[in-house]
Amino acid sequence: MTIFGTALASLHADANMAEVCSYRRPPEVPIAPAPRIIRTTPTDLVGGLGDAVGARAEGIFVSIRASDLPWSPERNDQVTLNGIIYAVVEIKPDTLGLSFELTLVEY
Repeated sequence: MTIFGTALASLHADANMAEVCSYRRPPEVPIAPAPRIIRTTPTDLVGGLGDAVGARAEGIFVSIRASDLPWSPERNDQVTLNGIIYAVVEIKPDTLGLSFELTLVEY
């Protein structure tokens, strides 16, 4: 494991930073062990609103380690957090292939 992978594993293991979720690709059962995600803040502003307005896209943004999933994420995969089911609507892999930033919207 690289130093970046080790650092990412430490962040996802920290209960103050990460939370356990249920991740599944319908109609499959949730994967086990349950992966841990870190909620993030989007870095892209929604375009077309002018320079004076700073708006963000709807949804929540999370980071998940690639090694916690048996396959790469796809649109419409399901993530359950605190009893709320979300659909994956956007996937951005990091440049090293260690994690994915997912955009989730509530079902």
